[in-house]
Amino acid sequence: MNSLSGQAVDSGISMAGLGTGQELPESLVSRLIEQWSAERALDARAVLDEHPELWGHKSVVLALAYEEFCQRIDAGQSVDGDAFCRKFPAWEKSLRRLISFHEYLEENPHLLPAAQVEWPRPGQEMSGFAMLAELGRGTFGRVYLAREVNLGGRLVAVKVSLDGAGEADILGRLSHPSIVPVHSVQRGPSEGLTIICMPYLGPVTLFDVMDKLGTAHRRPTGARHILEAIRQARGQWPPGQHSDDAPDPELLRGSFIDGVLHLIAQLADALAFAHAQGICHSDLKPSNVLITAAGRPMLLDFNLAGGPEVLRRRLGGTLPYMAPEQIEAMVSGQAALPAALAVASDLFGLGVILYELVSGRLPFGPVSVKGRLNEVAAKLLRRQRQGPWPLEKTHPQIDPCLARLIHRCLAYEAENRPASADELAAALRRHRSPFCRARRWARRRWLVSLSVAAGLVVSPVAVAYYVASRPAAAVRWFNQAGSARQRSRYHQAEDCLSEVIRLGGPRD
Repeated sequence: MNSLSGQAVDSGISMAGLGTGQELPESLVSRLIEQWSAERALDARAVLDEHPELWGHKSVVLALAYEEFCQRIDAGQSVDGDAFCRKFPAWEKSLRRLISFHEYLEENPHLLPAAQVEWPRPGQEMSGFAMLAELGRGTFGRVYLAREVNLGGRLVAVKVSLDGAGEADILGRLSHPSIVPVHSVQRGPSEGLTIICMPYLGPVTLFDVMDKLGTAHRRPTGARHILEAIRQARGQWPPGQHSDDAPDPELLRGSFIDGVLHLIAQLADALAFAHAQGICHSDLKPSNVLITAAGRPMLLDFNLAGGPEVLRRRLGGTLPYMAPEQIEAMVSGQAALPAALAVASDLFGLGVILYELVSGRLPFGPVSVKGRLNEVAAKLLRRQRQGPWPLEKTHPQIDPCLARLIHRCLAYEAENRPASADELAAALRRHRSPFCRARRWARRRWLVSLSVAAGLVVSPVAVAYYVASRPAAAVRWFNQAGSARQRSRYHQAEDCLSEVIRLGGPRD
């Protein structure tokens, strides 16, 4: 059972040696595995302890750990996946995802490509592209950092996929700031392979960012944490195009919730544009959202996308992010989703991403991939019918109105979700208005006041300090905003609330 060629992992190879003649990490991994396997069973933890400088290289750790896992399974050993992943704490979540997908394909081998594919390897050249390193992979394609030999050796991202011409055709029709564009497309040297050349905009996906944002029990407080997570996730990879662009100013200020809403509103804009062209994405998930160094989210991987005629051939997705109607159609063998349902399913997938960013967890709980596809799907459908875990319980400080909007995106019945991506984008931006941001600030302070009033262990001196430590000017502006709103002077109220924000009032 060697390492499956179709595992889905968002690689993070360090490129410290790129262009310097140093050994690329992937060839180093191959050499280390060969050395160990020639003498004894591979022990990834021991290899990494012998070479501690490799612990910080995500793809090196994942490759070594996954190879050990496969060797142990091949030897007939029983391996506890969760315990195994805990041996690599820095990359535990990514390794768990990789091994879960391995187990899923073992249970559902019919999902693998019918024929073995000879994918290019880093160090090889294919159709004018010198492959430098692997950026990511899925069941039916791989993405590489490459140099375009005939164009001055510029860095590009190259996707090699099975029957990818349809994806290239779709991307060629979608010109939007939040959709990754295409430079060129050509047939590969092997039958059925398509090579899509795209600008290299950096290696970081929203999945990588979420990996760095902390656990569900400790969520970030400021929007700046998103930029810091992007910086950490990029590591030593070479900078992408526009890497010198100034950081998005909306991520330099405000709360973490404000930053999340800003990101998701841009993705909703991209979906609205695609939907207007008759194209649905159909596989929204964090690893299909690229994040530039400046903090711009961009949709990628339109492999399952298309209008009704394409969806008729390519009904699928990624279970935790699939809408109920997608799952039911896939399990029943339905030919296609009606166009209206395909649009609604995209909004559901975006809602799952939004919920996960806000709370640090999936709305319907973790999805185990152990078992047959129909069994796993049926279990998830039961949870979706019950509705998501209330956001107010996972994130008590969230604005109830915002929580209701997110829950609407996750409604079991498609007609109960927002009517369009445009409507969702507008609603998200309303929740970033000065009034809503100040309301979140006031709600947080109100919760503190209730705690004091309830007689929690707070001395009079502590209460006095709390009141004295509030920014007096911000409080005055907030009170003036309330008075203006009561008198229906909404423009004046918004101006006052803008001053509250400028003075540092609302910080979720």
